[in-house]
Amino acid sequence: MNDLPGMDELGLSFDTADRTLPAREVIADYYGRYEQHFGLKVVRPADVTRVKATLDGFEVTFDDEYGDQTFSTQILVNATGTWGAPFVPWYPGMNEFQGRQLHTVDYTDAESLRGNDVVIVGGGTSAIGFLMELEGSPAVSRG
Repeated sequence: MNDLPGMDELGLSFDTADRTLPAREVIADYYGRYEQHFGLKVVRPADVTRVKATLDGFEVTFDDEYGDQTFSTQILVNATGTWGAPFVPWYPGMNEFQGRQLHTVDYTDAESLRGNDVVIVGGGTSAIGFLMELEGSPAVSRG
């Protein structure tokens, strides 16, 4: 979890969150206070049924308590897991892949990947962090 811009105004930070509490409680509390403070209109729960790229961003269709809803947005955040309940998406060929598949929650350090070809899949903060760490690591060769 990463702090959102302005969370410090509320004295909130996931870096200092109580890790003995379930992540869902901490996240709901922090984001609820953040949303109220900044007047954000967040819809939850909502089951996303379709995301379509458009010239201006994305068109998102979801089901909520009022039925099918469709909204346009320039930014889309896919937040699919938490501290204790990582989400591993299914993708074609994953069960046949003979190499090591590692989720963020299982990563220890660059040294554990020494001598391997590494592909990082994802575009979130964790993926960027791994790229930065591995890029500077003597354990990872470039070629």
